[in-house]
Amino acid sequence: MVELRRSTRLATQKRVEREEEVDAMKDLKKKKKMEKNSTSKASKSSEGKVNGKSSKEKVSNGVTKMNSNGKGTEKVKDAKEKKGSTDEKNVKEKKVSTEEKEVKDKKASTDEKESKEKKDEPSVKELEVGDEVPDFELKNQNNETISLKKVMEENRIVVIFAYPKANTPGCTRQACGMRDNYNDLKKYAVVFGISADSVSAQKSFQEKQNLPYDLLSDKNRELIGALGCKKTPTSGIIRSHFIIVNGKLKFKRVKISPEVSVSDCKKEVLEISKSESDVKEERTAPTK
Repeated sequence: MVELRRSTRLATQKRVEREEEVDAMKDLKKKKKMEKNSTSKASKSSEGKVNGKSSKEKVSNGVTKMNSNGKGTEKVKDAKEKKGSTDEKNVKEKKVSTEEKEVKDKKASTDEKESKEKKDEPSVKELEVGDEVPDFELKNQNNETISLKKVMEENRIVVIFAYPKANTPGCTRQACGMRDNYNDLKKYAVVFGISADSVSAQKSFQEKQNLPYDLLSDKNRELIGALGCKKTPTSGIIRSHFIIVNGKLKFKRVKISPEVSVSDCKKEVLEISKSESDVKEERTAPTK
């Protein structure tokens, strides 16, 4: 009986020991598995860091390695400074080039304007009363060349009346007024009308109004400028009349109405003629 109990106790003890041994083995396996998983994660993390570092180093094209001894930093700095200097130089050169172009364009424009103004200026200075009148050659309504010098040599008194434009109301009144008084004027003077109209326009004006005297075409306003009846340096004529006696300007009437131009011109021609007659009478009178 005692022997049976001992045998049963031993069997139970062995069974408990085996169960404990099995549990211990299970715990050991579980612990090893956990350690293995932990090691695997650490390995992957480390590999990721290494790969990231390697990638960064590749992107920097060796700059990181160069920075370790200081040379890389200097090269990068020099490259940046060189690029900045080049960009600044290019900007300055472009700015200078633009400014030079603007100056040249402005100068060219000014030179062109001055050249045009100079071209529009009369070839001789503006004549004043008492000045000798230089020679001018202009075309009349028949496209014939009229030499003012020759006209002055052949005629003691020369009348020139200037009008802005042929076949316009004011100019027609002035020209027709000279026509209506032509018989009195031609006894003492030769009469010319003048404007910047073309030869054909002057011909049309003369025929339409039945004008008995020549009309001069001064398209470049050369004589008109010398007489001082330009409206502006580039265009226009101021209504005027001028009387030349023995090659010198005797009367200069600028900016005058058509009617006053006609009446004053006739009066002035008769006045000159009378004074000349008085001088002749004094010269021919017998001495006492």
